[in-house]
Formats: sequence, structure tokens, C-alpha cells
Amino acid sequence: MDFPTRFEAHLQTGFGFLRGSSVLVAYSGGADSTALLDLLAKQKYDIIAAHLNHGQRPEGALEEEQCARFCEQLGVPFVSGKADVPAIAEERGIGLEEAGRLARYEFFDRAASQVGTSWTATAHTADDCAETILLNLIRGAGLTGLTGIPEQRGALIRPLLPFTREETRSYCELHGLWFHDDPANFDLSFSRARIRHRVIPELQIVQPKLLQTIGRSAVMLGEEDRYLDSLAVAALERSEVEDNGRYTFLTQDEEIFIDRVALAAFPAVLVRRAIRLVAKTLGANPELALVDRVVDSVRLGACDTVNFGGGPVSLHLLESRIHATRTDAVDRERVVLPRGSWTSDPDGRWHVGVHPGPVVDPRTEPGSWTAHLDADRLVGGLFTRSGPEEAKMQPFGMAGHRKLSDILHDLKISLRARQRLPVVYDMVGPVWVPGGPIDERVKVLPETATMLTLEFGQPRAYHHS
Repeated sequence: MDFPTRFEAHLQTGFGFLRGSSVLVAYSGGADSTALLDLLAKQKYDIIAAHLNHGQRPEGALEEEQCARFCEQLGVPFVSGKADVPAIAEERGIGLEEAGRLARYEFFDRAASQVGTSWTATAHTADDCAETILLNLIRGAGLTGLTGIPEQRGALIRPLLPFTREETRSYCELHGLWFHDDPANFDLSFSRARIRHRVIPELQIVQPKLLQTIGRSAVMLGEEDRYLDSLAVAALERSEVEDNGRYTFLTQDEEIFIDRVALAAFPAVLVRRAIRLVAKTLGANPELALVDRVVDSVRLGACDTVNFGGGPVSLHLLESRIHATRTDAVDRERVVLPRGSWTSDPDGRWHVGVHPGPVVDPRTEPGSWTAHLDADRLVGGLFTRSGPEEAKMQPFGMAGHRKLSDILHDLKISLRARQRLPVVYDMVGPVWVPGGPIDERVKVLPETATMLTLEFGQPRAYHHS
């Protein structure tokens, strides 16, 4: 079968879900993306082309015009954007190749959101997959890095992966399609270009079917990688603990606690994967050397603190626990609490209900998430602030004042959870710490006319009629 026929069969087998869906096609103007765009257009898929000018070459504007003209001839809608890749590289302290990759995917995400497409298709081929695997290999990647480029990751799809760059280029030439070659693809100062033009041709002398053999290896390694990940997840499930108790939901996607002894009992390969999964879950992409450092510390029983790169995440190896947490600043936005309703925080982590009513027995158990206040002794409206403030309050039943930070510390929860916990204030100061005390000045008295009942919890824990 010829290339278009095999491509159509591949779409029907592996990407049948695209029919009836809209697809954003990443269109650079190169032979690969030109072939992908033309093939999808001829097969009547609902597509929109997205082109990013990287701001690296003066001819970029002309190429954008040519891409727009080609899409017009195909009858395909065209959207474009511009990025300053050199500036991104300098700002983030990364290379031009990585900066370009980040700029492209950020642009594709924005474009897909703006035009409302369901999928984003890039034109990566078997050549790109082989280059990526070889680059990862020489950089010291683990098994995951040797699985190459996945055909699908979330809404991102790569329908050309089983096909070669030679096939896409021949298709464009055969059908007289305009395309251009990015000079960066031939610049040997870039690692990928050196792999493409110097290394792979030499390897193909030894193994003419290099791309196919690397592709088959990537598929097998991918299966093994996913299997080992499932074992690592099971190890984490058996090792994870909830040091924040009932407050765990406040930081459930921001910190993880692990029983160190339980995790250390698993083989090093699973410990390594477990640490990487924890880091990834919290938003970091740690270097292999840092992961190995953590694995060694876990198995040797050493205490350590490691700051992972690729995201604001720290991992603390304590005597009996491993505490992984995000370290970025917590938004301490003030949230107004109207009377007679439930109010959630902007992230939907918690809500607080404020219910006025007649005075009933105001006694509550210590540590309760329900509080009763004298409505007439409050000054102004109620609102929340998060975090261990330096403000003071006089806990109900005590003669003196205590710092709010000390009261929060008594809850025996993590710093991150204390920062997320909403403390209720009026215009004078704090009046209630959920799970902690109310302030003496707003306690319910025999002469109280109206009582406010405050309730704290998870939004999904309540059902409204």
C-alpha cells in the first residue's frame, strides 16, 4: 500500500475517535506538518492549522504568510502566533531547542482553547522518535526516556509516528505541495541536528532498518515502563500515610507523606520510580542524579532535603517519614463570608457556612469544625485569611492572648496545611480557627439574642437541597 492509504488505515485503527471531533494541527510549514495537514484535509477531517513564528529568523514573517496562503488553498482555517524564543531561553535559563519546544506547546494549548478544538495533532515521525531516544540515551535517561514519543498524551496526538520523514517529504514532492526547510534542522550546533545528520546515517549503515527497530524497541520498552509504573504506584499506596489527618484535603495535590521504612522495603527500581512519580504529581521534573540521591538516602536511612528542578518542590527525608511538598507561595486571598450561605475558596478546597439563628446550647467538642458566635458582638462582616498570621486572639476560656501561629501549630498539621486553613476574622481580628478555639470576645452569653453557627469542611461533603 502507498503512504496515503496506510496513513488512512492507521487513522481508522488507532484514531477512530477523531471523526466528528475538531483537530488543531501544529503546522510549521515543514514537509512533515504539510503532509499531515494535506492528508487530513483530503480525508475531510475537521481541522484548524496553528502556526507559531519563533522570532528567531527575519524570514519568519514571510514563511507565516506562505503557510497562511497554503491553508487558504486547502480551505483550512489558519491561526498564528509569535514568540521570542531567544528571550524565553535567557529568562528560563534553558537552551534554544527546549525554549522553542515550550513556546510551541504553550501556543498550541492557548490556540486549542481559543478555537475550541478537542485534539491537537503534531507531525512527529519515526525519525523524530529515534532522535529523541538517542538523545535521551546519551543524556543518561532511564527506561521512561527510552520509550520515545508517545502517540497520545491527553489531548495531544501524533498520527505520523509510524511513518518516516522520507515518506512525508516524498508525498509533498509528488503532489507539488509547498513546504520549507527550517535552517535550524541543519545547524550542527544543535544536538538534535547533529544526531540527525551525523549519528543516525552511520547507524543506518550497520542497521538499514534502524528507524523500524528503534520503534519496535520503544513499543516494548513502553509496555515494560507502564508495568513498572503500576508496581511503583502500588508501592506508594502501601507506603503513603496521612500526617494531616482530617485536614488532608487542604493540600491533597500539594504534598505527600510516605512511611520511609515501608518504602525502603521495596526494590531500588521501584523506590526510584515512586520518587519520580511523587515529584511529577507535585509538578516537578527531577534530574536522574537527584532521584538517585534520594533513593540512596532512603535505603541508607540518611536524613536529607532535596529541591527538585522543573517545579517548586522539596523532598524532606526525616527519620520515619518522607515529606514531599510544593514550596511556592500560597495565595492568601481574602474571602468574604456572607451570612446565610456557604462560601468556597477560589480553588474549591474548602467551604465555610455561616448560619444565623436563635440561641441554642452553644457547647461544642474540642477540635470541632463547628463554632457558635454571638452575632451582636462581631464587628463588621466575616471573612477568611489563610496562613499562620502574627495576629493574636484570646482563646475561649483562657485569660491571656496567644499568637495565631501558635494556635495553628497546636493542630499538628504541616506548614502547607496551616497556610491553606481558612481562619475566620471580623474587623477586629481572628474569631475562629476551624478545629481550634473561638475568640473569647465573641462567645455566646446568656443575654445573646442572635447566634451565628459556623461550619467548615470540604465542599463535596455537603449536599444542598
